[in-house]
Amino acid sequence: MGNAKPESSAATDPAPGAEEEEVETPHDEERDDEERDDEADDDAEDDDAEDADAEDDAESPASLAPPSSRSLGDPAELRPTSPFDRLDAQKIVLTAERLQERIRERFPQSGLSKLCGHLVVLAEDAHETAEWIARPHVPLRIATAVFSVLIVAGVVASVAAVPFGGNLKLVEMVSGVEAAINDLVLIGAALFFLVSLETRIKRHRALQALHRLRSLAHITDMHQLTKSPDRLEAGYQALENSPTHRLTAFELGRYLDYCSEMLSLTGKIAALYIQDFDDSVALQAVNEIEALTTGLSRKIWQKRTASLS
Repeated sequence: MGNAKPESSAATDPAPGAEEEEVETPHDEERDDEERDDEADDDAEDDDAEDADAEDDAESPASLAPPSSRSLGDPAELRPTSPFDRLDAQKIVLTAERLQERIRERFPQSGLSKLCGHLVVLAEDAHETAEWIARPHVPLRIATAVFSVLIVAGVVASVAAVPFGGNLKLVEMVSGVEAAINDLVLIGAALFFLVSLETRIKRHRALQALHRLRSLAHITDMHQLTKSPDRLEAGYQALENSPTHRLTAFELGRYLDYCSEMLSLTGKIAALYIQDFDDSVALQAVNEIEALTTGLSRKIWQKRTASLS
């Protein structure tokens, strides 16, 4: 009997290592649930922050247009610029030079080859003149601003020197108002003349160059004027004053194609002058040259079609 009690007490003692195990209570379970909820809230906040960053990246100026462009609401400004938005003057010059070499190889010592050489010169001049027109003329603008300020200062000084009093008669008042209106009209005309002086100088130079291109288009048409496919027919009989040429059907087609290409380049060279010059008069002149070259090319194409049939 004396040995039974120690055995029962040994049975109730915890085994080695059992002290490390903790018994979970209801308070511990509630604390664990709160920690899991906090972790879930933190994860949700992190996801929201990542979504917001992704939206900011998607709407950044690098992926869209600048904020100033978006505020204007112009869809054209949202599109990126392209090298095809402008005419490249250097490439036009290279195209004209290549065309001259092709004509010289096919028809050496021909008048059309020399005429195309003059077209190359006009293309180079158009490149330089278009750059000159696009640049602002700073000395002229400074002089215009100085003269405008002097005119306005003179008007202010004249008005300040007028003795405004109560003894003015009606006749004097009417004559003074009439003189003031005339002076204002003249001053406005003088200011308009000064402000528009730069535009008129550029316009004059552009119209001179466009006149040379218009003349070249007519001379090109004169070169193909006597190149008729009727001479290739079997029953054709030349008269005494009939123009003579010894072109085959293939050579005649190439000659007409070269004339059409020259006319096309003439219109493109004319467009260089208004690429950076917003002037209605120059724009109308360029449109007239484009219509002229298009009509002449259409006439050449009719000959070309007849020579192929």
